[in-house]
Amino acid sequence: MRSILGPWRLVALLLVVPAAWVYVWLLSPAQASPLGFVAGALACPAGVEGPDCSATNATDIAQVPVTNEGECGLVGQVLGTRLVLAPGQRLKITCARRKS
Repeated sequence: MRSILGPWRLVALLLVVPAAWVYVWLLSPAQASPLGFVAGALACPAGVEGPDCSATNATDIAQVPVTNEGECGLVGQVLGTRLVLAPGQRLKITCARRKS
Protein backbone atom coordinates (compact mmCIF):
# COMPACT_ATOMS: atom_id res chain seq x y z
CA MET A 1 0.00 0.00 0.00
CA ARG A 2 1.12 3.50 -0.73
CA SER A 3 1.69 5.94 2.05
CA ILE A 4 -0.84 8.75 2.34
CA LEU A 5 1.99 11.27 2.45
CA GLY A 6 4.32 10.07 -0.26
CA PRO A 7 7.62 11.81 -0.85
CA TRP A 8 6.26 14.13 -3.57
CA ARG A 9 3.22 15.10 -1.52
CA LEU A 10 5.43 15.78 1.47
CA VAL A 11 7.69 18.04 -0.63
CA ALA A 12 4.66 19.84 -2.06
CA LEU A 13 3.25 20.32 1.45
CA LEU A 14 6.55 21.72 2.67
CA LEU A 15 6.55 24.23 -0.20
CA VAL A 16 2.87 25.20 -0.16
CA VAL A 17 2.49 25.86 3.56
CA PRO A 18 5.30 28.45 3.80
CA ALA A 19 4.15 30.07 0.54
CA ALA A 20 0.60 30.35 1.88
CA TRP A 21 1.92 31.78 5.15
CA VAL A 22 3.91 34.43 3.25
CA TYR A 23 0.85 35.36 1.19
CA VAL A 24 -1.50 35.63 4.15
CA TRP A 25 0.80 37.53 6.47
CA LEU A 26 2.92 39.60 4.11
CA LEU A 27 1.32 39.97 0.70
CA SER A 28 -2.43 39.74 1.22
CA PRO A 29 -4.53 42.81 0.32
CA ALA A 30 -5.72 43.16 3.91
CA GLN A 31 -2.15 43.52 5.10
CA ALA A 32 -1.06 45.66 2.16
CA SER A 33 -3.71 48.31 2.66
CA PRO A 34 -3.67 49.87 6.11
CA LEU A 35 -6.85 50.31 8.05
CA GLY A 36 -7.82 53.69 6.66
CA PHE A 37 -11.00 54.54 8.57
CA VAL A 38 -12.29 54.54 12.12
CA ALA A 39 -15.86 53.42 12.75
CA GLY A 40 -17.44 54.78 15.88
CA ALA A 41 -20.62 54.80 17.90
CA LEU A 42 -21.53 57.65 20.23
CA ALA A 43 -24.13 57.71 23.00
CA CYS A 44 -25.56 61.22 22.64
CA PRO A 45 -27.05 62.84 25.75
CA ALA A 46 -30.78 63.47 25.89
CA GLY A 47 -31.71 66.69 24.11
CA VAL A 48 -28.59 66.75 21.90
CA GLU A 49 -29.49 66.26 18.25
CA GLY A 50 -27.37 64.37 15.71
CA PRO A 51 -25.22 67.17 14.24
CA ASP A 52 -24.46 68.58 17.70
CA CYS A 53 -23.40 65.23 19.17
CA SER A 54 -19.64 64.72 19.08
CA ALA A 55 -16.97 62.82 20.93
CA THR A 56 -16.53 65.74 23.31
CA ASN A 57 -20.10 65.69 24.65
CA ALA A 58 -20.99 61.98 24.23
CA THR A 59 -21.64 59.98 27.38
CA ASP A 60 -20.15 56.77 25.96
CA ILE A 61 -17.89 56.10 22.96
CA ALA A 62 -16.81 52.96 21.10
CA GLN A 63 -14.35 53.06 18.17
CA VAL A 64 -12.54 50.50 16.05
CA PRO A 65 -10.38 50.79 12.90
CA VAL A 66 -11.86 49.37 9.67
CA THR A 67 -10.46 48.77 6.22
CA ASN A 68 -12.85 50.79 4.09
CA GLU A 69 -15.67 53.29 4.38
CA GLY A 70 -18.30 50.71 3.46
CA GLU A 71 -17.68 48.80 6.68
CA CYS A 72 -18.26 51.82 8.92
CA GLY A 73 -22.05 51.54 9.04
CA LEU A 74 -22.14 47.85 9.83
CA VAL A 75 -19.35 47.98 12.38
CA GLY A 76 -20.86 51.11 13.92
CA GLN A 77 -24.16 49.31 14.48
CA VAL A 78 -22.38 46.43 16.18
CA LEU A 79 -20.42 48.88 18.34
CA GLY A 80 -23.71 50.55 19.27
CA THR A 81 -24.86 47.36 20.94
CA ARG A 82 -21.99 47.73 23.42
CA LEU A 83 -22.93 51.24 24.52
CA VAL A 84 -25.02 52.00 27.57
CA LEU A 85 -27.96 54.18 26.54
CA ALA A 86 -30.10 55.81 29.22
CA PRO A 87 -33.72 56.69 28.44
CA GLY A 88 -33.84 59.60 25.99
CA GLN A 89 -30.30 59.12 24.70
CA ARG A 90 -29.61 58.49 21.03
CA LEU A 91 -27.04 56.49 19.12
CA LYS A 92 -24.86 58.19 16.51
CA ILE A 93 -22.68 56.16 14.14
CA THR A 94 -19.57 57.91 12.82
CA CYS A 95 -16.95 57.21 10.19
CA ALA A 96 -13.73 59.18 9.96
CA ARG A 97 -10.59 58.84 7.88
CA ARG A 98 -7.73 57.67 10.02
CA LYS A 99 -4.99 60.20 10.56
CA SER A 100 -1.58 58.97 9.45
